[in-house]
Amino acid sequence: MRRYLRGLFQSVRGSRARKALLVLPPLVLAACTSGGEAVRDVAVATGLRAEAPRSAEFVAQSRPSDLNYMPIGVQPPARAIRPRSADEAERLKQELEARRRANEAAASEARALSAAPAAQ
Repeated sequence: MRRYLRGLFQSVRGSRARKALLVLPPLVLAACTSGGEAVRDVAVATGLRAEAPRSAEFVAQSRPSDLNYMPIGVQPPARAIRPRSADEAERLKQELEARRRANEAAASEARALSAAPAAQ
């Protein structure tokens, strides 16, 4: 590894390039640990990257002001609709079964009409 680095530094001509090779790895490591904000700001300032577009107004309003963490243990708001009782669920089941039978009867009637020859 040392030979490789020594060869790399010797192959680079000029003191600017050598300084850049010495400064670049720590900057890359710092960028990795900072989440990339520092690198992004430098890239925007130098023109290597465009400024991020602003969010639409409704998106910005719907986001919480602090996005650093996801709340844990926070209870969701109470539901406005209460769950159905067993009787209500059974009544709904019967209504849906009656509607299914009516749909099947209508479908069989439509099939019968479409299978009959056309009147002339």
